[in-house]
Amino acid sequence: MKLFLKNVVVVAMVFLAYGVIHAFEAYSEEQGYSYISGRYVRETENEKAKLEVTLMSDGRVHVTGLSLWGTKTLRDLGPNIGEVDFIAPIKKGRVIYIEPMGKGRKYKLELIFEKNRLIAKERDAAGYLGLNVSFAGEYRKQ
Repeated sequence: MKLFLKNVVVVAMVFLAYGVIHAFEAYSEEQGYSYISGRYVRETENEKAKLEVTLMSDGRVHVTGLSLWGTKTLRDLGPNIGEVDFIAPIKKGRVIYIEPMGKGRKYKLELIFEKNRLIAKERDAAGYLGLNVSFAGEYRKQ
């Protein structure tokens, strides 16, 4: 019986230590990413995009964005518009958002944060956002 209780105590201590270490790592990572919150903008010849990024207390980020294509072209109906709004974890300075589109396809947006800029990469954007609308590219922080 003593051996059983000793094993239970050891297992409980291991789980407690793991929880403390994990919480400290999450807190440290969150504190290290405090620079990412803010507004990021990208503008090219015929498109504009904006991403608002907010670091949450649980180590995840809330991202909202608007992208326009056809801003310089004369169009009767105005530019094509695409939006994103999601919450995702941040790991090693990156955020990955994946949204199923049906028929086995998935839209993927990867955000890579650096000081005062953000690099956005997309996969399978066609059909997810408006025609020719994209969030991919390099953004500067305002």
